[in-house]
Amino acid sequence: EPVETLEFIQDLGEQAICVLGNHDLHFLSIAEGLINPNKEDTLDELLASRHLSTYTEWLRNQNILYYEKLESNNGLKTFIMTHAGIPPQWTWKQTRKFSEEIENILKDELSYEEYLRNIYGDYPKKNNSNLKKMEKLRLHTNYFTRMRFCDLKGELDLISGKENGLKAKSSPGFKPWFLHPSKSLKKDFHLFFGHWASL
Repeated sequence: EPVETLEFIQDLGEQAICVLGNHDLHFLSIAEGLINPNKEDTLDELLASRHLSTYTEWLRNQNILYYEKLESNNGLKTFIMTHAGIPPQWTWKQTRKFSEEIENILKDELSYEEYLRNIYGDYPKKNNSNLKKMEKLRLHTNYFTRMRFCDLKGELDLISGKENGLKAKSSPGFKPWFLHPSKSLKKDFHLFFGHWASL
């Protein structure tokens, strides 16, 4: 029931805090006519709705990363939410900067479609100084929305782990991103993530 689900969340207003994932970006690409749906997609009801533009506008204004400081039983803590995770090599400053870049592009009428056209693909797998702007955005989008396995320097393995959770075999040197030491997640940081459903 995709329409009912989306409208339920929308109706919650500020009570619902969302972050975008790979399926949300996929839906936006299809809705804008940039790609064709896959056979396994279940988006027909949303795409046929007379409120389609309302749904896409709402999604485009959601977060890639959300964080908030809240008082807990053990003092002030920073709670963080992103769809797939945060790569181990990013500092907290970089994490905020890269998420804001994607969020700003999604809201920008001039660059929104170009971004969606260029985010599909498993490459590049890691950062280097020769990457063009759209290649960096694709890499950063993959970190936030598709990442499961990577190495300590953040090189992605997007193939392993789709079905078998932590028992999935990955390439040597790769392991679940959250098992690497993180430069951004401090002692009082708590990260909520999804994407890896087989966990």
